[in-house]
Amino acid sequence: MEDDQYEPEELPEEFFEDLAASDRGKDGESSGKRKVKVNFKDARTQYANFFTLTLRSGEIFLGFGQAAPPVKEVKIHNQIVMGARSAERLHAVLGKALRKQRGENDSD
Repeated sequence: MEDDQYEPEELPEEFFEDLAASDRGKDGESSGKRKVKVNFKDARTQYANFFTLTLRSGEIFLGFGQAAPPVKEVKIHNQIVMGARSAERLHAVLGKALRKQRGENDSD
């Protein structure tokens, strides 16, 4: 089975807005895109069919777990915390992936 990988090779400069100015390049200028290597070496993969979303102090908490009938309790096995900008990027990329999976044309 071949999976679509959403490993960015070139990310828009907006992904790096929070980096220090000293990390932006020798001349301080930006080309608009940066090459990034994505390393999954120590990443764990777990299936989730249940999630929670909590907003707290300007951050978004996403909890992931598994639920199977009969459900009396769902144990959250992973929780991801992100800021609003990261959540907006996740929303955009996830939406694009779902449209692709459904065979819809992307208007980007």
